[in-house]
Amino acid sequence: MVPPVLRVLVWLVAGQSVVTVGLAVCTAAEVVLARPDSVLAALSIAAITLLLGVGLGLVARGLARCRRAARAPALVAQLLLLPVGWDLARSALGLLGVVVMGYAALTFVLLVLPTVGARLTE
Repeated sequence: MVPPVLRVLVWLVAGQSVVTVGLAVCTAAEVVLARPDSVLAALSIAAITLLLGVGLGLVARGLARCRRAARAPALVAQLLLLPVGWDLARSALGLLGVVVMGYAALTFVLLVLPTVGARLTE
């Protein structure tokens, strides 16, 4: 049986995956609707963002299957989100930045809990 903390982690990382894929779709839609200055740059950003979102989905699946290998990429993703949130917090999107940092910090703390580490195998 998957412990409740691990179940919450799966949902948190899966949520990050969904938001990231949505961001990739919005970036790709911008190419069609808004005609950015650099189509190649916008499509590249959309592709990289899509890969990141799919990767987070695979990490969430790994956590749901209690795979130890899913923990490291999940931790790295949270560490990468902290400076993103910081930059957002210092911009006009301050509240969004605080939410991003809080979400990443909560997910990071849950990932390093000993109870979570004990349940992850192989």
